Amino acid sequence: MRNPFISVANKKSKSRFYLKTYDTATDVLSAVALCNGLSRAILDMATVAMNVKNECEVDLQDLDKALGIKSAVTRTKALNILRLMNLIETSTGNRSGITKFRINFRAFTTDVESDLAKGKGFNEPLNFDALDADGFIKEKAIKSYKARKPAKVDIFSDLDDFAVDVSNYI
Repeated sequence: MRNPFISVANKKSKSRFYLKTYDTATDVLSAVALCNGLSRAILDMATVAMNVKNECEVDLQDLDKALGIKSAVTRTKALNILRLMNLIETSTGNRSGITKFRINFRAFTTDVESDLAKGKGFNEPLNFDALDADGFIKEKAIKSYKARKPAKVDIFSDLDDFAVDVSNYI
């Protein structure tokens, strides 16, 4: 199987032989693998291609072809599980259609443990609240998760700041 992920800098170290997985993340990684094997396969492919800042890129159509995904809904569900657990952060470029993956430093890192790279990368706490007592991902958490949370905008919140008293002009 061909790995569709590419390193952001296109300068992947050829001398790297291992990927460090933190023991604090093993519960989350096991839960992801048990919940959706496709999520773990995507994560494994991304971690192989990530650079020192834990970033890589992929064209989602190439990812679908490499993993035999026939529906975008299947891929979205797998990616949402990774996002829910705070293992990845994604952003899609409008012009190129390439999706940039940022893998959490609290789960994986390359052989170079740099505080500078951790400061610039995705380094948020993993979502242990989504796990139940048995170590599985809660079904309620999966169903209620939305990748893009709608912004609550109150258009009348600053109305008083811009209101004009017209009684002075009559």
